[in-house]
Amino acid sequence: MNFLIALFFMLIGGFSIGQANALQTSNIRKPSSQTAAKNQHANIKAIIFDCDGTLIDNGIGYFLDWQHALQCQGYELNADAFWDFMNKNRLVGAPGADEVIVQYCCELLGRKCADEILKDKKTFSTALHQTYEFPAIEPTVNFLRALGKEKANLGLKIGLASANTKENIIRVLKRLNVDQYFDVIVSADDLSEYSDPEGINKPKPYIYLQAAKLLGLHPEQCAAIEDSRTGISSAVSAGCIAIAIPNAYTAQQDLSHAHLKVISFVDMTPNDFLHTMANLKLTMQSAD
Repeated sequence: MNFLIALFFMLIGGFSIGQANALQTSNIRKPSSQTAAKNQHANIKAIIFDCDGTLIDNGIGYFLDWQHALQCQGYELNADAFWDFMNKNRLVGAPGADEVIVQYCCELLGRKCADEILKDKKTFSTALHQTYEFPAIEPTVNFLRALGKEKANLGLKIGLASANTKENIIRVLKRLNVDQYFDVIVSADDLSEYSDPEGINKPKPYIYLQAAKLLGLHPEQCAAIEDSRTGISSAVSAGCIAIAIPNAYTAQQDLSHAHLKVISFVDMTPNDFLHTMANLKLTMQSAD
């Protein structure tokens, strides 16, 4: 699979890798090995992964949290209706989503009990993330493993920037047996030095600024891999190169502000990725 195709079509019209793969590659100029090697190391020094929705498929957790909260109120939440509401309002991973969803729940119940619903939802969500083993998104995890094994030879660092708690993140990474590959792990618990009246977690840039700082790099030297609009906004605002890889729950979101959108990391090698990033950086620099 030639992932340079994706870069070409992203530049001329925002096409995804999946769309580009169906087309011929004969008119796409591949950089020389010397140029690619030079630029991949000069431009991208770290790859920073999101966790939820990127490494693990925890989208079902959105429904289970709210289903339990409404069951505590004697109401059985319909899954199809819930996801229709979530997708229509683009709420998966969106800032302030809980406030919108809880009002929806109150309307379903026909009474105002937002505080009770949110309390029950939070308690259940905490327990769920501590006990339930959400499945891995294998193509992305396999790509991470390949990067981890080759990062020393490639001169790369690997980071993680997740809005989840450090405890939950570490649990997931250990279960996937990939914790050893990360040079830096930044969670929602690690942003105390930042202050913002609108909040400090994603979509604000602080988590990526902190990750880059701990990696000893400038944000523009980092490629961020995210599944949602919120995460992409955070990475772009920080100055990182933002790579969108939506899942079934975020595929309907507007991810057009990402620098590149991929459908899957199946068959993608670290060198494929770095060649694409090198060309992308060169094109961005030429446009400035």
